[in-house]
Formats: sequence, C-alpha cells, structure tokens
Amino acid sequence: MKYGNIYFYTPYPQQLPIHKDTNKVINGHGQNSSGKSYACAAYVAEEVTGKSQYREITKPPFGVKTIWIITTSFQIQLNSSQSLLFSNEYAPTKDIGLLPSLKTIEEQGGVVVWEKGKKDGILKRVVFPGRDVQIEFKSMESGSFNMAGAALDIIWVDEICPQDIYNELVTRVLRKGGQVIMSYLVGGKPVGKRIPGEWVVTDLYPQYEEDVSTTGKSNMSFYFLTVDGNHSLDSESVKEIIGMTTQSERAWRFSPGGKFNIQAEGTHIFDPYEPDLHLRENLLEQFNDMDILYRAWDLGYARPAMTAFQIDKYNRVRIMFSLLGNQEILNDFIERVQARTKELLPQATYFHELIPHDARRTYDTSPKTSEMIFQDSGLRKYTVIYVHAEESILAFNKHLSRLIKGEPAILVDGTYAALSANCMQLYLRDENTGKPLNDKYYIHLADNLKMIGAFLKREGVLDDTKIKWDSSNIRGYYPSAKEVSYGE
Repeated sequence: MKYGNIYFYTPYPQQLPIHKDTNKVINGHGQNSSGKSYACAAYVAEEVTGKSQYREITKPPFGVKTIWIITTSFQIQLNSSQSLLFSNEYAPTKDIGLLPSLKTIEEQGGVVVWEKGKKDGILKRVVFPGRDVQIEFKSMESGSFNMAGAALDIIWVDEICPQDIYNELVTRVLRKGGQVIMSYLVGGKPVGKRIPGEWVVTDLYPQYEEDVSTTGKSNMSFYFLTVDGNHSLDSESVKEIIGMTTQSERAWRFSPGGKFNIQAEGTHIFDPYEPDLHLRENLLEQFNDMDILYRAWDLGYARPAMTAFQIDKYNRVRIMFSLLGNQEILNDFIERVQARTKELLPQATYFHELIPHDARRTYDTSPKTSEMIFQDSGLRKYTVIYVHAEESILAFNKHLSRLIKGEPAILVDGTYAALSANCMQLYLRDENTGKPLNDKYYIHLADNLKMIGAFLKREGVLDDTKIKWDSSNIRGYYPSAKEVSYGE
C-alpha cells in the first residue's frame, strides 16, 4: 500500500497493552510468529505519524524526533524491521508495511539515505517530510554500531542485545525522556557458556518484579506473547509452528503464566530443582519471627553474594531472599544486606551469619580480615565454615530431593530469591573438567547454596536428628562469636 497500513492496523488482544504503554522500557517477549515484532513496529509507526488511538504521543522536548531501529545484522533488518515498517509497492498482495514506501517518502519530499549506495540494500536513515521525524538504522555487527553522544526519543531493539548495549541505550533516551522498546526471544544456541539474552531473566526481570512488589509499579513493562494469540494464524498453522519447536526450545519460548521458564543445556549442579515444585510466591509470608534468620555469605569485591533462609521445626528450609553485588566492598555490601533485611523482614529479631573460611585471611590491601569487618558491623553471631564443594552440593541436593510433611524440604521465594532460583536452574558443570563452571556470576550464588548444604549436614538436618536451635529455646542459643566460630 502506497501510504502504509498503519491506518488500517488493529492490534490483537495480546498486542493491545503494548500500544497503551508509556513506560521507559517496554519488553515484548514471545516465540516466532507471536506478533511481538509487528506490535513494536506499529508502536514506532504511531510515533512517526504522531497519532495513536491508545496513548498520547508528545513532541520531543527539543530537536527532531529521532528513532533508532537496532537489529543484530543489516541482513536481518532488511527482512524484518524494514519490511514491517515500509510498504512494498511492487508486491501489494504481500505488503504488510505500516508506513509509506520509501519511493513515496522521497516523492513527497522526504530523504532516504543508503549506507553505500542503494544497490547494497543497507538503509541508513529516513527523514519523513513535514513531520520533523527521522529513523536511523543500526546493526550490532562489529564496527557498525556507534552510540556516542546520541540523544534519542525512541529506540526499537528487534531481537536480543547484549546487556552492556542495553545499559547504554537506556542512558541515550534519558535526556529527551524517551523509550526503549524491545522485541525478542530469550534462548537459542548458547554463546560460550551463556544462553543469549539470559541477562534479561537473571537481572532485568527480577528487578521489574522487585519494583512492582515493593512500590506497586515499575518503569519497565513485560509482555509475553504466544503464537496462539496471533489471530492471523489458523489453528493448523499454530499447531505446525509448535510442532516444529524442540522440547528444549519450548522451555524458553512457550513461557506459561507470563513468566520466563528457563532450561539450560548441560549437566546441572542442582539437578533435583524443579520450578513447579520448589518455587513459591509470597514465601516471605511464612517467615517466623521466633526462628533464626540465617544468612549465607560469599565474599569478594567483584561479586559478593548473600542468601537468607530459615529452617522450620520440621527441618524444612525456606530461602527468603538473595542479593548479588557488583564491584562492591564488603562494608557497603553488608550495609545493603542489612537494609534489605529490614525492608523485607522488619519483624526479624534473631540473626545468624554463615561465612566462609577465607574470612579469616589477611591481605596486603587491608589490615582487617572479613571476619573483623563482620564484627565491626555488629554481626557477632556467626559460624565460619569450610565448604567442601562436592560434599556440600550432595548435601544440598539431598535435601532438595526430599518431601517433609508433604512439602518440599527446600522452598524458594519466586520474587525475592529469584537469583537463587535461577542459579539452581541454570548453573552447570564445565563440560571439559566436570567441575562447577566458573562463570563469574552464578558461581557466587552457588557458593551460598553449597554453604547451606554444608551447614545442613553439619547440624544434623539431613538425618533429622534434633536440631539445637529449637524455637522453644531460641533465646538461649546465642553463645559468643568465638564459641560458635569454627573451621576444618
């Protein structure tokens, strides 16, 4: 169609919320043929025309409205975002373009700029006539992506991008109060040891859930689109698309209940973990202020980690929340853990820290050991534990496999301990050595879980011998730090 299909476009029910959204970051996740990219393309087309039935479109605070379209390669861009955005006069029966054709834009006084001449098909920029709007096309291919100094109104990232690029894009829309819109699918063939887009599940989505849980809102939005929600497809086509998807892909692509369902390929460290069995929402509501809140720590500047849990009278472990630092000194991380504990569990009264044996090491860079820093921070009730990796993994997995009184022996809060849950589901062994993978991320959360396993074994939880912190005598459980500290 010469003037574009945007004026005849009606979103399907699962696409409609995207068009009503004015959040700073909008995520459209879904499998192939779910309609996520077309909804995002239509969102961009509405910004170009300045008209939408579903939200108010404002003018930029200064300058020309500048929109970036980013894909992994220019070839993908040619066959995806460009074909969705611009009409094709030469194939009218197959035309789905939302905006006028490039030829029409030029005829009306607009500007179409090609990267190396029109024949190569690499589109660089389109300036729309009479609208003070321009679209620039970018690729994440090596050497072709430069973001320096750009102040942008809208960025549409079609397909998953690396986390460092996402972080940079968010800063590029701040000056003009713009938006980042992403249409993608988490999953696919691993790159190195990581699943493409895994950072969305491990970092971005937990932050969104935390925002909503603590403040009731977030500046991010997530929409999960499914192929059967694409009303342009008949039932047989839907069945065919689903049938062509492998079982492992379905774990990523067919996310039930509006959440990511993750399955990493390889030998899992915490193999007994099953999200449907061990993951619980609102687990914090089961917190018992008459029982001890244990906090297992992994120390280190690069990625300090902490996992908080309780053990009930039946020896069932409840993992309440977890934190992972990034380039953070121990004093600051301890302060953050304390603040987070007070925020989530203000009624907590009894605390006990589990810290690794290297907390007693001295370094040239500091006159104090980590143990001393814990004491100076007022955390004087702790146990120093030497963790044997494989024995501790076996101990944790043994408890993870158990049912006690009809419930899993280990439960994990789906919102506040999502880091721990993702670790159990994603952390793998190195294919070459067979040892736990040193991925510089999950390894630190796994160290928390291994410490919990070592502690459970040591305290007789695994064989159901009577535990010494019986809640009926909890006030008498606190000897001095020196008395409870020990190593092997």
